[in-house]
Amino acid sequence: MDSACRACEEWHYCASRLLHACHEHSVTVPANRTNALAQRNCCCTPGYAHRREDECNTTASVFDNECHACSPGFYNEEFNSTHCSPCGPGLF
Repeated sequence: MDSACRACEEWHYCASRLLHACHEHSVTVPANRTNALAQRNCCCTPGYAHRREDECNTTASVFDNECHACSPGFYNEEFNSTHCSPCGPGLF
């Protein structure tokens, strides 16, 4: 039986002494991070955001940590964005 302690794995967070995978379409930043302690350390990848378009500009201060694909007509080019931005005029 292996009794040695191990570091948390890449693209995971370790909470309550358990290893948890980041949600689909999210990673830890930097990608080789092995000390993530909470689900909020998982960042959405470009093209995804923590809030859906219908949740933006609301008074809700709590939202899930899942990553939602940007809807048609919206985009996100950054890691860990909370929302997708609308495309410019004439673009989709």
